[in-house]
Amino acid sequence: MKKLFFYISLIACTWACEKDQIDEITPTEIGGENGKTTVVFQTEIPGLTDYATTLEPMSRAGLDTIKTIINPLYRAIIIKWTDQKWVIDTILFSSFNSTPWNPYIIRNNTTLPPISVELRPGKYKIGLFLNADHNLTFLNTLKIGQVVSDNETIGKDEILAPAYKLRVSSDNAQTIKDEIFSGSIEFTVGKNDHLENSGPTRPTRINVTRKVSRFRYLLKEHLPEDSISNIDFSSTQYKFIAHLETTPETPFCDGLDILGRPHYHIDSTYTRLIMYMSDGANRFESEKDHRIYHMTFGTNPPVITVSFPTYAFPFILTDDTKPEGIPITLTSLIIDGQVDNYSPLYKLPDDFTQSFVLKPNSILQTIYEVVGRDSTYKIEKDKVGYYVRLVNDPDAKDLFHPYFELNPTASKNNY
Repeated sequence: MKKLFFYISLIACTWACEKDQIDEITPTEIGGENGKTTVVFQTEIPGLTDYATTLEPMSRAGLDTIKTIINPLYRAIIIKWTDQKWVIDTILFSSFNSTPWNPYIIRNNTTLPPISVELRPGKYKIGLFLNADHNLTFLNTLKIGQVVSDNETIGKDEILAPAYKLRVSSDNAQTIKDEIFSGSIEFTVGKNDHLENSGPTRPTRINVTRKVSRFRYLLKEHLPEDSISNIDFSSTQYKFIAHLETTPETPFCDGLDILGRPHYHIDSTYTRLIMYMSDGANRFESEKDHRIYHMTFGTNPPVITVSFPTYAFPFILTDDTKPEGIPITLTSLIIDGQVDNYSPLYKLPDDFTQSFVLKPNSILQTIYEVVGRDSTYKIEKDKVGYYVRLVNDPDAKDLFHPYFELNPTASKNNY
């Protein structure tokens, strides 16, 4: 009886002393393989609703609003402090569930299943990656036992081995269609000196953060009374191609290291990138100005069922250690439509450039409207070229809330 009372008191004390991060992990199981202990991690996405954007109104994005979609397949890289060095101990590629093709639809109150791994006593760091393997290239050169640092305290500016790099074509075109999350934590696995179960312990929380920013273009459809009234954006599919440039002093982030931090590959620094995305012919009415806009994503509405959602956003990998962002320039934009007997192509004038500040965890929203036919455009007999121009309307920033693409509002004008 005394023994039972002792264990109940121990568990109550453990939960009462909860901290934001757990530094010491008490073994929870006996007889682990080769002296290993089962360690449980709980993935959390703090501030999921906090896009670094002024887009409003956020009040339309309530508790039931879909905030993001997580592929069940995840990757974790665990390093251990041993012999005065940090070495790779475990590379885990697994799934949150037994059906890895079923995505997790994340709302404010959604919790991902825990992650379990068996480890021997010692001091560790773990890097966790969500939605990374479907959008970036994992570097298979990482090996168990590989030394990654000689410094027990890894500084924020220390360069570690890369885990992922941008997946680009020979002409620097990249497609990131999902929000990538990553995070890390340091923890210690204690020794199990007893031959009995010491009782359940809380999972160690790993906070992951968004490592991309979204590019949202809106193409305004004209009303019948406008000077150009025969354009309806009616198309079965669009190809979106945007050319972005920056400076050698502020290159694009092109990877993530083994702890999920931004990484720059010295041999392939990018100052020019092409965002490419093939999406559907989506048209939505803004509740603010009641105009119709073509938007940047895959279906109307997004098909979110037990199978993978057929949606697509153009995302850019960003450096969350630089909250001030980097200056970038849009030098070319083409929206190429495909439909029977009519294939519109919308483009900015050849001499047009548009400046942005690319900040982490943000939405780059830009609005265009068609201004006239491009009479010089001749490439295919069914193609019709149009010029577009930038809409400089300060009141247009809140036409759609930040999560509208995953939560489109039904409208009689939707197609």
